[in-house]
Amino acid sequence: MIHIPPAWALATTHIASEYVSCQFLAPIGGRPNTIPPLELDFVMLMACSKLASTLADAYQNTVTINLDVARYADVLHIMEKGINPAHEDSLLAQYPPEAQIYLDQPTVVCDKFSIIIFWYLPGTIDLPLQNDMAVATAKMSVPT
Repeated sequence: MIHIPPAWALATTHIASEYVSCQFLAPIGGRPNTIPPLELDFVMLMACSKLASTLADAYQNTVTINLDVARYADVLHIMEKGINPAHEDSLLAQYPPEAQIYLDQPTVVCDKFSIIIFWYLPGTIDLPLQNDMAVATAKMSVPT
């Protein structure tokens, strides 16, 4: 584990991310569970445990779609802003969906070469924590 001085603003974030990583790897990689770090308060510890558990559930529930995400990325317009209906129609014609998939549990969606396209993690971050994050983010964007 990398040492970050406790006085640094990101020290708690680093401790939390290391704990989530270890807890995620326990069921996935057959590693032992980690003793919770004393630096994390109960609310943070529960949030980290929930995140690790949800990530592990998703990782063990993979859905593969018949798409080459690398080729798809090649035809996307770099830094395109807004919505371009003509381009959207062109992409839909070139890469028609085979079928709709319904995601109702944590899932990792991969392309046909097992490249992760996205993680579906419903309910991972509870609403009060989302609100706290939104407030903190808004404060960071306000000029002083």
